[in-house]
Amino acid sequence: MGRRADHSRSDLSEMILSAAEDITSKFGDTGLTVRRIASQIGYSVGTIYNLFEDLDEVIIHVNARTLDALYESCVRVGVHQTPEDGLRAYAKAYVRFTEKHERRWALLLGHRSPPLPELPEWYQQKVRRLLSLIEEALTSLFRGDQGNERLRAARVLWASIHGISSLARTRAIAGKPSELADDLIVTYLRGLRER
Repeated sequence: MGRRADHSRSDLSEMILSAAEDITSKFGDTGLTVRRIASQIGYSVGTIYNLFEDLDEVIIHVNARTLDALYESCVRVGVHQTPEDGLRAYAKAYVRFTEKHERRWALLLGHRSPPLPELPEWYQQKVRRLLSLIEEALTSLFRGDQGNERLRAARVLWASIHGISSLARTRAIAGKPSELADDLIVTYLRGLRER
């Protein structure tokens, strides 16, 4: 493996984050340590601490990359004729992604870092970008002055689809997540139309 002079800071950062993703995919969050990352990239632990404050900062960046990958999976579904069709496509993309990247997704949702006032703004933008896909699918159901209501509906749907996916994966509920998500979407949107 290369020495310090062989890699720029951005190269090293990419190597660290790629190794952290790989380790998480193989071993889950309990297997993710700074020592294991350093060993995988062939650098010292100190090199990692020169670029990241601690393992929690590495995890925030790994989680941000997971959000980016989920966004790319969802954005590929394209535009649909009805809100139901668009939301069903997003739900299927979400379920497929979380099944394929189960351990990375678990890291994103389950890691408890030391208390921060809030996550960095750049990270929150990634979350908002994902929610904007859901909001956009709901546009025809809300007037232009109902942006807050539309955002709330997007959050409810996002959280509900996550809940369905998580519970189905742990076998706490029976049924295919995509079918349960379809039921949720149809019922919830019917309620929005009738309000």
